[in-house]
Amino acid sequence: MKKVVITHARRTPIGSFGGTLSSFTAAQLGSIAIKAVLEESGIDPKAVDEVIFGNVLMAGQGQAPARQAALNAGLPDTVETMTLNKMCGSGLKAIMLAQQAILAGDADVVIAGGMESMSNAPYLLPKARNGFKYGHESYTRAQNAQKDGKFTAEMAPVVLKTRAGETVIDKDEDPEKTNFAKIPTLRPVFDKDGVVTAANASNLNDGAAAVLVMSEEKALEFGFTPLVEIVAQSSAAKAPVDFTIAPADAIHKVLGKAGLTVKDIDLFEINEAFAVVSLAVNKLTGITHENTNVNGGAIALGHPIGASGARIVATLIHEMMRRGSTYGLASLCIGGGEASAIIVKKY
Repeated sequence: MKKVVITHARRTPIGSFGGTLSSFTAAQLGSIAIKAVLEESGIDPKAVDEVIFGNVLMAGQGQAPARQAALNAGLPDTVETMTLNKMCGSGLKAIMLAQQAILAGDADVVIAGGMESMSNAPYLLPKARNGFKYGHESYTRAQNAQKDGKFTAEMAPVVLKTRAGETVIDKDEDPEKTNFAKIPTLRPVFDKDGVVTAANASNLNDGAAAVLVMSEEKALEFGFTPLVEIVAQSSAAKAPVDFTIAPADAIHKVLGKAGLTVKDIDLFEINEAFAVVSLAVNKLTGITHENTNVNGGAIALGHPIGASGARIVATLIHEMMRRGSTYGLASLCIGGGEASAIIVKKY
């Protein structure tokens, strides 16, 4: 069977809600991520067959956000585009669709990813914005990863232009704002006797990520050494109330398709919409915390919903390259009771 590979993966920094990236639309952030993989790869933009990008909060952005991002990144008018909305799974679904298009022979080269500007979501509902240990660990890992430069290779810096000049943003914004002393004092968000607080749930964020997906044959033709091969993908669904444990089903399914077990996987990226997602999924699948979200997850880094699926894949790939890992698995829960998962193998 034809092999589908990822040759390049980049993402923007993740900005806080109303923070340094709030002046950028989702499409503008998407164009920065797309341009980063184009420039790093040196590929002729005319060789790209399609751009598939996830975006959830599209109100007020105008028509076809993925088309806007593609053209603003310098891709020619002849490149097809698709914008998709699968909630938190949008960015990962874009990569999955890219693989399917290549396997079907409908494309050879696809740029897939996601983008989101939650800061620019229209304020339509009155009062809509006023509404321990795992969260602490996520922030600690993220801060250490930033300090050690572990995100540098995957980062596509954003240039913020103001009257005072230009500022280069090349770090995720949320980890540096953490007040560890305040974490134990935070109240539960949903229920007075609950355990979900602002410190163990993901935030509202802005950001984008893009990966260059192509057939192995085309990658070798271009002279690329692929980063990873896409081994298998899966999706799962259950009752909406059980969305937090849906990734366990997707993970079992994708492992079965790949003929692998949890013990065969070196690294996992399980999106931290809430800490309970990773904790529950680990318990249901036998995944260990030690090799999951090793550089922190969405609790610390942020969760720009349309981009997160692609972001965790980019982060997973770069950490695999750093460690020399063979297999990596990325998965995330999706609002409405769904989940997606993907397994990649070092090329």
